[in-house]
Amino acid sequence: MRYAVKHPLNSRNTLIISIGTAWISLLITNFFGFSVVVTSLLFWLLPAISFLIGKSASISTFLLKITPFKTKIAIVAIAIFGSYLSFSIASYWLADYYYAKGIAAAEQDKYEQSYEMLSNAIALSPEEPAYLNEISETLSVLAYAYDEQNDATMSGQLTDQAILATNKALGISPLNVSFW
Repeated sequence: MRYAVKHPLNSRNTLIISIGTAWISLLITNFFGFSVVVTSLLFWLLPAISFLIGKSASISTFLLKITPFKTKIAIVAIAIFGSYLSFSIASYWLADYYYAKGIAAAEQDKYEQSYEMLSNAIALSPEEPAYLNEISETLSVLAYAYDEQNDATMSGQLTDQAILATNKALGISPLNVSFW
């Protein structure tokens, strides 16, 4: 940018100065707390674009230096990472789906179905305290129902499971006031 300021007659330098000014305006915007996703994206892209414009070598020259072997390795690495990322996102989404189904079933007083859905959610995401808290509530309602039916053994087992789930949720997130 220093070169662009010293030699402002060139159109490329004018573009670099414009991008630099835009970047400074983004800094001011972020300082006052008006940060959104697009602002963050531009915060990193504008210096990169300015750098590429200011480089003497073109991008096509840079791309020609990449060998086919390196390209294949990069494609395989990106495919593996993309597959892992896709699986992780799908697993997270499915756990959230089961959690929502479990809550909906509990709201309709279908606690056995709620327990199944929440168990599926916990199997996919065992360290999510909200799932553990919700299943402990469902287990406590089921324990009460079995106690009303004079099945103290099952009621006791469900109570113990509810206490374990609550303790695990509190162990993961001890400052969450919703779990106390």
